[in-house]
Amino acid sequence: SSNKVHIIQNIDKRLPLESIAKAKNLTLATLIDEMETIVMSGTKLDLSYHLDDLLDSDTQDEIMDYFRNADNDSLEAANDEFGGDYSEDELRLMRLRFMSEVAN
Repeated sequence: SSNKVHIIQNIDKRLPLESIAKAKNLTLATLIDEMETIVMSGTKLDLSYHLDDLLDSDTQDEIMDYFRNADNDSLEAANDEFGGDYSEDELRLMRLRFMSEVAN
């Protein structure tokens, strides 16, 4: 859909996710839903520019290691593992990074 193309192009332009969501009248959570669909269909998204603003590199490494070694990519399990240290959005975005880099 045109929404997906728009999202991919804007991420390629490294626009803030909040701005992409606002332009499409989406919540950030709904934008992440769309991004999950995009990545699950085999398109990689480079979210490093956004994640670098959100989480320091040690934190990103820790979450990436978790997803690499986890039995599944369940958010509930990840949230339990980290004891609520990270928001659901942060974990979902890191899972997207993992899926883009490792799973595809």
